[in-house]
Amino acid sequence: MTPEEFIAKWKLANLSDRNACQQHFLDLYDLVGRLKPAAADPDNV
Repeated sequence: MTPEEFIAKWKLANLSDRNACQQHFLDLYDLVGRLKPAAADPDNV
C-alpha cells in the first residue's frame, strides 16, 4: 500500500474508532511493508 492509497482510504472513513482500529493497523503493516501479525506467527500462538 502506498502512502497515497492509505491516505485516500482513511481520509474518507466514517467508521468509529472502535470499528476501524483493527483494519487501520493492518493497513499500517501493509504501508510499512511488514508482515501482519497472523502471517508473522506461523504457529498461531
